[in-house]
Amino acid sequence: MNVPTLLGRRCVDSAGMSIAHQNVARVIHKARDEAKAILNKLEVLGHPQTSQSSALYLALVMLQKRLLAVDPPPPPLAQVIPELAQLASQCEGTLAPIKPLIDDALRVARAG
Repeated sequence: MNVPTLLGRRCVDSAGMSIAHQNVARVIHKARDEAKAILNKLEVLGHPQTSQSSALYLALVMLQKRLLAVDPPPPPLAQVIPELAQLASQCEGTLAPIKPLIDDALRVARAG
């Protein structure tokens, strides 16, 4: 059972994971799922944005894994913010539906 506690000024669960990291990872998971759905559609169509979609999906998967890592510990959220901003800037055309989800992750990370 993960019970939030205060360790210093950072709220962590019993596994030592920052609640803020978990919240950002949860929003990124939603963006990742949307990216995967779009990628699947684009692959079937042979769409020219397939490789861009694949790169975005893989970047979201890796970012989520890093945020939920225990050993080594996840990066500070301040380091994740520029990466999220870059990913959001790549959400054009058929990838546009992912941008609001990444923007949500940015807001949560900044509030961290």
